[in-house]
Amino acid sequence: MNDEPRPTELLDAVARTLDEQVLAETSGATRHAVRIAANLCRVVVRELNAGDGAEIDSALADLLGSTDGDDLARLIDERLRADDPAFDSSVADLLFADVCRRVDIAKPGYRTADG
Repeated sequence: MNDEPRPTELLDAVARTLDEQVLAETSGATRHAVRIAANLCRVVVRELNAGDGAEIDSALADLLGSTDGDDLARLIDERLRADDPAFDSSVADLLFADVCRRVDIAKPGYRTADG
């Protein structure tokens, strides 16, 4: 089985081609669409590199006693509003990790090197 190039490398190549070759040959709405397409390729690369968050969702589900991923936000909200003492720092750490993962995908470089 051939493992090269990886999907992230392919998407990087597409983004570079759009930026370096196609963009210069377009104008107006098409130029804008090319920029969007290149940016979407980079977003997907960041998502692939960051993972899908399944580990965080699984850990939160275990802590909250729920297996329904769609229900996690509601359960977290309820526990925060109730000031539940069992809702300890481990949940906060998981939520922070999830927010950091999402920020790194949406706005790379936004967080400082310190985290």
